[in-house]
Formats: sequence, C-alpha cells, structure tokens
Amino acid sequence: ITAIAGASGNGQLTLGELLCGMRRLDAGRLQLPEQGVARIPEDRHGTGVIGDLPVWENAVLERLRSPVFRRGPWIRRQAARAHARAIEEAFDVRGAGLDGPARALSGGNMQELILGRALLAPDRSAPRLIVAHQPTWGLDVGAVAYVQEQLLAARDDGAAVLLISDDLDEVLAL
Repeated sequence: ITAIAGASGNGQLTLGELLCGMRRLDAGRLQLPEQGVARIPEDRHGTGVIGDLPVWENAVLERLRSPVFRRGPWIRRQAARAHARAIEEAFDVRGAGLDGPARALSGGNMQELILGRALLAPDRSAPRLIVAHQPTWGLDVGAVAYVQEQLLAARDDGAAVLLISDDLDEVLAL
C-alpha cells in the first residue's frame, strides 16, 4: 500500500483519474497493465454509481466490455445479475435488492457495492492495482473498518493499493 496524503484539491483527483483511464495525459507517457486496475472513486454518489440504475447494473457497470457480460451489443443479463448477487453476498450489500435503484443504498452499502465491483472480477481474478480515492469518506466507524479490512485483504492477495486520502489517521492505519 502506497499512500498519497494531503489536502484535497492538489491534483489527487486528476492522478486517480489518469491511473484509472478516466482522463488522458496532456503530455508524457503512463504505462499500466491493460487489465487489473480497480477503481474506488472519491465521490460514490457522483461517479461511483449511477443512482437511477438498479444495483445489478451498477455492479457490472465498469466491466461491460467483458465477454462474460456482453455478446455483441447485448448485455448478458443473467450473467450480470448472477455476478451482482455474488457481490451482494460477498460484500454484504443490503437495502435496495438487485432491482432497486443504487441511490436507495446507504453510503456504507453503496461503498460496499463499489468495493465488490472493484475487487470481485467475474473470473474471480484479483486486481493488480487498486486506486482507492477517499475510500472511507463519510462512512460510519463500522463501515470504515470494513473498507480498510478489504483493502488490507486485497494487499495480502497480491494487489498493489494506491490510497489517496486527506485523512492522516486512515493513511497511518493502512
């Protein structure tokens, strides 16, 4: 685990977006593995989930290019729902059910959904790099502990974790 700590607004968001392929470089070169980069965004409501979509769609949203979930232009709905159910069970996502809108989830459950999406690949492979930007922002103590446990477990399974946080206690804990 490598941490980047500091007050928000000093380029951390840009760095996280670059590493996750959400933003292009203006100059220079960045080389990352094509697959195996997991994203835990800073703003779970604004960029982490699409609130009006059901939980099952949000669970596979960042993996729609995978042949597991797509055949041509069509979504393999049964496979997507099965994977969402696996995330729901493995990460204890509660509140809205698979068909409920993601916006109906509490902050902790929404973060568990995002964690599950990032950490549980459909082929059960582990991510090689996890970019975790403010992963516990606004969560209660129990949810904070759970998120931190999941990041430590991913590290123990061989993932590199880049923690971007303005919470020095979190940085020191991880």
